[in-house]
Amino acid sequence: MKKNLILGAAISAALLAGNAQAITVDAHNFPVFDTSAAGDTRVVYMSGASAAGTFIEKVLTGAGVVADQICDVSKTIWKFKDNIDGATQKAYLCTQSTTATGLSLPTGKANLLIYKRDEGGSGYGVSPIIAEANGDTAGATIEFLKVNSTNCTGVAPAAPGTLTNIVCSYTTGAAGNNQLAIPDVGVSDVDPAQFQAANAPLKTDNLTVFPNVTAADVSKLTVTPGAAVVFGVPATMHLYRALQGAQLAMGTIPVADPVSGTTCVVGDVTHAACMPSLSKPEIASLIKGDWNNWDKLKVILPGATTSTGLAAWATANQVADKPTSAVTHICRRENGSGTQAQLNNFALNYPCSTASTATAPATGNDGLNGNTGNKTELSGVALIHENSTSGRVTACLNNLDLGSDTAGDGFTNSYTGVRWAIGAQALEKKDSHFEFVKINGVAPTLANVVKGDYLDWFENTFQYNTTHARFSEAGLKATIDNIIKAATVPAVMASINSGAGLSHGFGNGAYLANPKANTPVTTGIFNASLPVNPYSHTPSASTSLDNCRAPVTYNKSVAGL
Repeated sequence: MKKNLILGAAISAALLAGNAQAITVDAHNFPVFDTSAAGDTRVVYMSGASAAGTFIEKVLTGAGVVADQICDVSKTIWKFKDNIDGATQKAYLCTQSTTATGLSLPTGKANLLIYKRDEGGSGYGVSPIIAEANGDTAGATIEFLKVNSTNCTGVAPAAPGTLTNIVCSYTTGAAGNNQLAIPDVGVSDVDPAQFQAANAPLKTDNLTVFPNVTAADVSKLTVTPGAAVVFGVPATMHLYRALQGAQLAMGTIPVADPVSGTTCVVGDVTHAACMPSLSKPEIASLIKGDWNNWDKLKVILPGATTSTGLAAWATANQVADKPTSAVTHICRRENGSGTQAQLNNFALNYPCSTASTATAPATGNDGLNGNTGNKTELSGVALIHENSTSGRVTACLNNLDLGSDTAGDGFTNSYTGVRWAIGAQALEKKDSHFEFVKINGVAPTLANVVKGDYLDWFENTFQYNTTHARFSEAGLKATIDNIIKAATVPAVMASINSGAGLSHGFGNGAYLANPKANTPVTTGIFNASLPVNPYSHTPSASTSLDNCRAPVTYNKSVAGL
């Protein structure tokens, strides 16, 4: 039998005497900590955006900026993850930093255990918190990973500053494999008001939709704008290569990259000039489900008076990349996802337009992965695959590109052979079986955002119920406020952007600090070491964030700002 992870009061008190003492392990290599009121570990429940998973993890576990580190990176940091796909539910246990001079981390407890629920996406970083503010305790209570020595498998500690990964059993609806809690803080890829109609998430019963967010709801929250997150449209690699080959033939991709002089060839994912492009109307048509076949995209060669469908062109000219079926596949997120909400906003002006019901995106119809419907490639419609996390979007794109089903990745693929698909992801995501395309001829880079050329970016938010019940616990609210502060520091974002996980050949990074809390760029030149966006969906300090508003330069010169 594994030893219980909870320490006795006497041992706990001894640990607290040294605030920076490392976390020990039991005989089964499971970390020993105490989450009781008198214990050594403060617990934070965070829910929401899965697209920013890497960003949140780096903020919590050390982004290379000592003054703003939440965890002590000189000691082991423990990461717990679910046994489904490792991205649905997570938790982080660390010794709290004592060297974060840029923060004011509370004392009293040596360790932090921070639960992060990705499941349900951004809507679960908003709607349950509003439910608590409105007195709906049942609606506010959601599932988190259950971390203990019985539910999780211990492993030997990793080197200081790196993550020790522990797998924990997790089953939705199974009380023994999860715990119920009201989120202390939520994170969303877009502001809370965006979660209306088709953006509103389902409750945990998977039947009832959370109410539309209202202005009265938002007034009960403390909302802090975070980073500008750069999003894009990833295409499966066979589709990427087919687009690239067709656009090289059409002359819309140059013969060579004008900066390096390198010849543009099919398969180039390094040079921005050599990337293929989709237009905003094409993306809108795809995610609305209007195009049921990839031949709707036309290849028009120079001087030609007729066109050829892309799938037919690839079959004739680029056989290695042709799809087994030309039916359109879309790897989208589910309702309540901030990634999906930003795509709906960007491509369809949804729910911003008064005619938004006419521009709603197509919903899941494949009967797989929890989706309703029974549509197949013989149904004559686009196949829409809804996914509950950004990790499952990656799995969707990966499997369709491979034409096989990878076990344990959270996406069930019933299609044998190559399928072409697009999806929606933040630029922090990457995989060998998809690559981002240009939008309207502009590559999705931080430099292009700063220049005002690339527009698929949105400011994320952190929010909590201003009167949250657990804020009576000493140090909890201060801990959350410091996490939020660390997540808005330009130097922290610079460190995250330069990490290997955010490295794309055409440009690194996905995050820019917002200009409201930082000195904005005035030269129009991107500074990788201090990445601050000159533009915002918040024009000045007197206005609140609204991602339906067109971005403009943030005005700090207005009298009274």
